Amino acid sequence: MDLKDIELPETEITDRKELAHSKSMLSHQNITLVQVYFVAKDDAFLYLCEDIVLHEGDHVYVSGKMKDMLGIVVDVRHQFKVRPSKYERVIAKIDTQLQGEFKIFNRLLLSFDRKSLDKEKISQWFFPPQGEEPYISTYRPDPFPLDDLTQFPIEHARLERGLQYYKEQRVVYVCIDDRYGYAIVRGSEYYEVEFEYNNGIIEDISCSCYCDGHCKHEFAVLLELQYTLQIVEREFKNEYSKNGYVATIDKDIVWQMSVRWTNKGTIIFHNQVEPIIVN
Repeated sequence: MDLKDIELPETEITDRKELAHSKSMLSHQNITLVQVYFVAKDDAFLYLCEDIVLHEGDHVYVSGKMKDMLGIVVDVRHQFKVRPSKYERVIAKIDTQLQGEFKIFNRLLLSFDRKSLDKEKISQWFFPPQGEEPYISTYRPDPFPLDDLTQFPIEHARLERGLQYYKEQRVVYVCIDDRYGYAIVRGSEYYEVEFEYNNGIIEDISCSCYCDGHCKHEFAVLLELQYTLQIVEREFKNEYSKNGYVATIDKDIVWQMSVRWTNKGTIIFHNQVEPIIVN
C-alpha cells in the first residue's frame, strides 16, 4: 500500500485541540487571583475574582468568613494555577473615589451636592451588598422639636450612653435630603439610623440595631444633627437653602477610605479655610 493512500487526520485533531485550548483560555481570561487585606483582622487572604477589574488599593467585599468585612486589594495576580473550588470569591468592588467641593469644619467634611457624598455610595463603605434583611420597627415617637430632646422617649441609661457616643464622635455620616434623614453610627458594628426632619421637627426615627425601643445610636445622631445644623445655619445657610441637601462625613473616614489606599489622583488645597477637592 502506498503511503499516499493513507488518510492522516492529524490536522483535524490538532485543530480541535487548539480550539479546545482557546476556549479554555477565553473562559479564564477575566479571572484574577487577588490578595485582600482586612484591617479589622490585620490579615490577608487569597480570593478568585471573575469579571471585575481590580487594582491594588481597591476596596472589595468577598464571600465566605469575611463576607461582612470590607477588604483592600494588596496584590493582583494574572498568572496562576489553582483549583477554583478551594477559593472564595470577590463579590463586589466599592467606589471610594470622591469628587466635588467639600467644606471643612473641625473634624467634618460637608457637601451640599447630592453627587459628592451620596447616601447610597457612602453606605457601601460600611455595609456589604448582601447584608441582613431589612429591619422592621414599629416604634414611632410623636413628632418633637430637635432643639428640645427632653421630648424624645428614651431611657435615661441609653440617653447617657448616647451622649457618650456623641462625645466619642461615633456618628461618622449624616445626610439630610429634603425631609429624609440618614446617619451611620459606629458601635460594636456600624448601624443605620433613619428619620424625617422638617422645619426643626423630628419624626419617625429608627435604628437598625437590635435594641428594643429607642436607642443610644438614635440619641447620638440627634445630638450630631443639632451640631451639624448649627454649623450650617451659621456658616453655610445659603448653600443649604439652595439645594435642601447637606451631608457630613468624618475626615478620618475619608482618609481611610478615599485617600490612604489610593495610588493615583489629585488633591488641591486652596488655603486653610477653602474647600478640599479630591478627584
